Amino acid sequence: MIEVKEMTDEYVFDRCPLKTPLNPLNLPEDTYLGYGKRAKGVRRRFFQEVKNRYGNCVLFAWNDNEIIGFLIFLPKTVARKIGLKTSSNDNLLHQTLQYVCMQLVSAYRKKGVGTTMMKSLITWAKNNGWKRIEAHNMRRGNKDEDWRWGWALPKWMSMGFKTTEQYELDFLNDKIQVFSVVLDID
Repeated sequence: MIEVKEMTDEYVFDRCPLKTPLNPLNLPEDTYLGYGKRAKGVRRRFFQEVKNRYGNCVLFAWNDNEIIGFLIFLPKTVARKIGLKTSSNDNLLHQTLQYVCMQLVSAYRKKGVGTTMMKSLITWAKNNGWKRIEAHNMRRGNKDEDWRWGWALPKWMSMGFKTTEQYELDFLNDKIQVFSVVLDID
């Protein structure tokens, strides 16, 4: 059975990407060096500090004793400090969470796990006094699989999010479609 749980002090998120299920009690060595050798320790300290200050920043999807997915979110003010794209709307600035990314082991995609994780984020945000969740995404092309770092726009809309910004960027002679969505939490 799939369960969504908050990151705890027993396992502070320290790796990306997630290609196979992880058992935090028996972790293989993280050989991914795409972010550099120091990145693992930096990520771990960063996530621990955000968790300590704001309550949490990572939700894990568990299947038995293994992590099969994660969803990263940050306070909007923190997201801006580290250079992530956020909407220009500063209404509720200090009460807004920024969706950063979600990954699932491929065998668990398109089975509702991502939707369950997002619903868990909405519940967590509401229970912890947050008033808004924002997300941004982009795609190159017209197919759903062309979306990066999250869902296609219709999926966000089905979760109650509303579009706040849509525009195109020219990037390396390519048109990139960018959108921002927001969910106001009651």
